[in-house]
Amino acid sequence: MAGGMHGRRGPGVPLRDRGSLQVTTDVSRPVMRPAGRAPTTRHAWATLEPDRAPIPALVISWHQSPTGWMAWVVVVLEEQAATRYLPAAQLRPAHTIAP
Repeated sequence: MAGGMHGRRGPGVPLRDRGSLQVTTDVSRPVMRPAGRAPTTRHAWATLEPDRAPIPALVISWHQSPTGWMAWVVVVLEEQAATRYLPAAQLRPAHTIAP
């Protein structure tokens, strides 16, 4: 591979220049990242309505709002993927058992 950072899959960041991976399942404490870095996804339980059981969710990113932290999540509703913002209070780490 002469002349650059191109592998079989195209340009990218060489392994020697990549940072260490940090994994967490604590969705109640969003991880702040430097600008420009991709968000870390996390599995979680989401409570969409107060009287309904939690459903599996994938947290895509976190955003600070005037009322607190909001998570951009993907959930499956009626056999279709849906995205929405949820307040942190409506999420629990996936490693906890859903009620």
